[in-house]
Amino acid sequence: MVPRRAMAQAPAALLVLATAVFLVAAVGGESEVPEFDAYRMVEYDFRDQQLGSKKSTVSMGAVTPSAANPSRKMVVVSFEQANVALVDQLLGKKAAGGLLIVLPSPESMATLSAASAERFRAVEQSLMRRQVPVPVYFAFDGAETKKLVARLESSSGDSQLVAHGTGAASKKGLTQVSNVHGWLAGKGPKGEGIETLPVIAVVASYDSMAVAPELAVGADANGSGMIAVLQLARMFSKLYSGSRQQGRYNLIFVLTAAGKLDYAGTRYWLEQTDSRLLDRIEFAFCLDSIGKGDSIYVHTSKQPSKDKVPAVAKLFSALKTTAEEMMPVLPLEIVRKKNQCV
Repeated sequence: MVPRRAMAQAPAALLVLATAVFLVAAVGGESEVPEFDAYRMVEYDFRDQQLGSKKSTVSMGAVTPSAANPSRKMVVVSFEQANVALVDQLLGKKAAGGLLIVLPSPESMATLSAASAERFRAVEQSLMRRQVPVPVYFAFDGAETKKLVARLESSSGDSQLVAHGTGAASKKGLTQVSNVHGWLAGKGPKGEGIETLPVIAVVASYDSMAVAPELAVGADANGSGMIAVLQLARMFSKLYSGSRQQGRYNLIFVLTAAGKLDYAGTRYWLEQTDSRLLDRIEFAFCLDSIGKGDSIYVHTSKQPSKDKVPAVAKLFSALKTTAEEMMPVLPLEIVRKKNQCV
């Protein structure tokens, strides 16, 4: 990116505590004991709040979510069962002794439907935004986890879960994260400059964090959005290099940190940026998770046909036309939601 100006800012400091463990499912009376790797939920400090799960010790019976009394039991939740309502229930007044959420295999995780991925993101965010009083682990689906789940569902005996290798969590240290932004000055028809022209903001978060550190995969969310912002900045930098080619908008390109922490970096940028600049932002284009899938979704808080800004409606029309002209055709759907960035 070749911006006219770039600034680095620090929205938050994180102290992350995490460790991977080896989880053993001990089934009474059987000679072969299923063993599988599991990953402990992250524990971290954020803005003077202690969030995540401090607990790591597991030595308790295992049950399914339908158990009448999950207290002091490790509840084994399949990916299909996992949702925010169930998590709230299991961590509520009659809290479970712990949670083990069985995820699809890494290969299957890469091809989840949009609805399934969104459901898991909601579960992840719900867990990460609270203090969790019990141990929480994640494991990938495999032959050993299937044996455990089958036994629990058949009620063919007690199953005891024991975590080995937990030990003390290792401190990752203080991590300072930064926002970066750069802008390109437009030129109005009467020579208006940067101080008066409207602004278009192109935004993406650039880092990744997961409910368990070992599960953090950021190629799509949101490496894809970050790369798109940098490519657009490069292309418009060339376009704006000559005075005759400058558009009638100032362009600002923003990469924000801590996107997984309730968009903390974006919030910090909005708090710290001059209100006179924010008041002139006519359109914000936020790019997130655009690297995979057979469709593309544009979430907007306004109906394009009724938009008061003709350029915005024109952009939506151009996006749809471009998608239809691609080979193969890329389905594009405009979804109207309140309080969206676009």
